[in-house]
Amino acid sequence: MKVIASYLLIFALIILFALFLDATSVFFVLIIFISAVLLSAAVHIYALRVFDAEISVNRVIVEKGEKIELTVRVSKAAFFLPSVFEIKLMPSYHFKCGDDLYAVMLKRTEQEHAFILESAFWGTGSVGIEWIKCGDILGIFSYLGRFAKVITKNYCRVKIFPSVPDLSERSELVRVLEESSAYDDNEQTREIPAAIVGFPGYEHRDYTPGDSLKSINWKLSAKRDRLLVRKPEAFAGGDQVFVLDNSLSVHGETLSARASEQLALEAMLALTRTLIKQELVCRVYVRLSGGWAFFAIDGENGIEALRFALTEYSYGGTGERIPDISSEKASGFVIFSANADGVLQSLAEGLKQKGIMPEIVSSSIGLSDWLVSEIDGEIIFTRA
Repeated sequence: MKVIASYLLIFALIILFALFLDATSVFFVLIIFISAVLLSAAVHIYALRVFDAEISVNRVIVEKGEKIELTVRVSKAAFFLPSVFEIKLMPSYHFKCGDDLYAVMLKRTEQEHAFILESAFWGTGSVGIEWIKCGDILGIFSYLGRFAKVITKNYCRVKIFPSVPDLSERSELVRVLEESSAYDDNEQTREIPAAIVGFPGYEHRDYTPGDSLKSINWKLSAKRDRLLVRKPEAFAGGDQVFVLDNSLSVHGETLSARASEQLALEAMLALTRTLIKQELVCRVYVRLSGGWAFFAIDGENGIEALRFALTEYSYGGTGERIPDISSEKASGFVIFSANADGVLQSLAEGLKQKGIMPEIVSSSIGLSDWLVSEIDGEIIFTRA
């Protein structure tokens, strides 16, 4: 509006100059003035018709915390100077970036603008164009167009792997699950406590630093004169079972909510990796688009397959919050939740009536059995 007001003021001054001073000279000035406005309008209309843009990213699969380069490219314009185009980008919450994701174009040659985005949350992130503004080179005309074709085709997706944080030695839940897979020095079948499922086997391997002292077969080690460790795989049906509850965090549509959900997921991954290092098989259930997906994790390849599947995972889906696992046998059954509410607790009580003893892990105090937190990049489980 200020620009238009300025041009109207100049036009008025030209008229006054024509009326009181030199009408002939002013006539030519007026023609030039009007011609400039009309030419600017004509070029502006033409630029709106031929404008085209493209956005792209240099990587489509990244680890959480890694950076990607986003490029905005505008096609070469015609002979005439184009109008001024301003493009506002729209990244999803998965990326950490500033508020200055704008690209301004004013050249006849092809232009590129590069931006750096850091992945802050796991999942499938996206980057698109929020809006495109266009103004003529004289600044008289301004158009906030939809540019539907340009905006629709410019949509980039990036798969972001969830990270697997370190697990603190202070995590009490780890000790509880290790104790549930108890070992015995007797090389014979023994009576099994109600809290433990499975029976001892007879496969062994050499001790390596980091193995639990409870896993050492002291009698056999004395006979062989070297430390031997029982393999947990020898336990039949004693796998750890983990379920990721897909209910949304109670924090609503905020980054705090996304952080709470991410903590639940990464706590599950951290605990899974810790237990498979102890050669315990972990059964993991997550609810993907097609329903409950099951993963048997017995090594790093299983962890990577689960992480890749989780790039398509999102909280807030409809359906059951706990799968039908009444036939499962496990030495440890844990539900990881970003929203440990009364509904989840009721479902857990239903499992207990079937002889399954689940533990609920959440970052919220109240209805969870265990609290999960992250301090200096380490996951810690403590009793609620």
